[in-house]
Amino acid sequence: MTAADRVDAAQLGTRSILGSGGQGTVWALDDPTTVYKEYAGEALGSLDVAALEAMVAFPAGLPDWQAASLRARAAWPTAIVQRDGRVTGLLMPRVPQPFHTRIWLTRDYQERLAQVQLLLNDQPYLAARRLAVDDRLRLELLYDVAQTMAQWHELGVVVGDLSPNNLLFSTTSRPRCYFIDCDAMRVGGRSVLPQIETPDWQTPSAGEPTGTTHTDAYKFALLCIRLFAGDQGARDAAVLRAVDPALYALATQAVTVAPADRPGLARWRETLAEALIAPGRSTAALRSPAAPTPTPAASPPGPAASPSGPSTAPAGHPRPVAVTRPARSVRRLVPLVLVAVLLLCAAPTVSSSVGTWWRGTVGAETPTNVSMSPAEQAAQVAELLAVSGRDRKRVVSAIENTIFCRNTSAAADTLGRAADGRQAALDRAEALRTDQLPNGAELKEQMILAFRHSRAADEAYQRWASRVSADGCRSPAMRGKDRTRGDSESRAAGAAKRRVAKLWNPIAESHGHPTVSHLTI
Repeated sequence: MTAADRVDAAQLGTRSILGSGGQGTVWALDDPTTVYKEYAGEALGSLDVAALEAMVAFPAGLPDWQAASLRARAAWPTAIVQRDGRVTGLLMPRVPQPFHTRIWLTRDYQERLAQVQLLLNDQPYLAARRLAVDDRLRLELLYDVAQTMAQWHELGVVVGDLSPNNLLFSTTSRPRCYFIDCDAMRVGGRSVLPQIETPDWQTPSAGEPTGTTHTDAYKFALLCIRLFAGDQGARDAAVLRAVDPALYALATQAVTVAPADRPGLARWRETLAEALIAPGRSTAALRSPAAPTPTPAASPPGPAASPSGPSTAPAGHPRPVAVTRPARSVRRLVPLVLVAVLLLCAAPTVSSSVGTWWRGTVGAETPTNVSMSPAEQAAQVAELLAVSGRDRKRVVSAIENTIFCRNTSAAADTLGRAADGRQAALDRAEALRTDQLPNGAELKEQMILAFRHSRAADEAYQRWASRVSADGCRSPAMRGKDRTRGDSESRAAGAAKRRVAKLWNPIAESHGHPTVSHLTI
């Protein structure tokens, strides 16, 4: 690690908050290609600085093409930030433009990070958000994730906390996947921070070590199942049977066998490659996203058809072509052909366009840097809490109507609109300025958690009410998994709301605003 890999916090210039979470706060900088992650006190206390130094230095030890591939698929830390000689955080690339998406919320479109969690919903949800997602895109995304993780495993990089919150997708360009929160990964057996697991994505084996290639393999299988199930909690691989029998067999094995026997990501990559050359599917997805386009001679065999419709491939990439599925004897050669294609793509010369994948900016996400007094900040928080309280009353009424089987169709509609309202509240909470308020950072963090869990609860309850409306009040849907998930998310939201009330009420009293309880947020 060189001196250039360390930056003094005083040199960062003007900062504006982009978001915050359990580990700390992410800030936009004057440099539109870079953001600053500032660790919170608890994270700083458990930070392995030597592991962070090794992570920052890691790309420099790779061949150029591998380093470019890494940066094309991940917001990899680029420098350590310190203040008065003490590490405070890190710099990392800003999320590229292709990994943002526009979704429809009630009255208009909103742009946000294209987190894979958006895709883990059923078709009515996707249609309501006007997200154009089909099985082709799902397979391409999974192939790209498998390819990325297989390469990283060979380099000693383990994702660890593979979850739909830390993984982004693109519908407009290749590569399809992009990883964030990379400082949670394990490199060479070392972790910057203690390994964690996202709820509902934990590995099933009691006492199994976290952050291993085996846990990555299990969580990838869950991702595959849930992406095609349109369900954030699905674990039954049967949904993949109609997609591709080989994928179904692989996922079944991954979720049922002992950790050491789970299929690795290289095997997933090969199986997904075969699935992609089924009739009507393009061979274009077999190309390495971070490498130059292979020549036609390197493509898998099969008669080409004329392309139909505009291509979404980046400049320099040919339009997709349909191919006839090879005979069984030829299909056995597909993994070998794939390896040959990847080796051809892995030449040390990388297209100059690679850099454009990760230098994107989104001006709409950058908050205005306006100075605000404590009174102004308190007024904004009070207004948001008041709006949230009104939304909550409608949610409670809709849940009661569903429980007592009163107008469940209208209840489902109310809960769907409530989820949109919670999302709007979450967006406003993420944009709040609370730096002039006592315990402002924690107040904002807990508000974000409360609205995030409330949104997830409303979405689960909406699915529950819809199924009760469709299947009947005496059906298993009345006590199904959606209600269970809604209850779980609601409890998590309640815990965050109690903390919000404890932090906010002294501020409210000092500025003349109403106090709240967890039952009124």
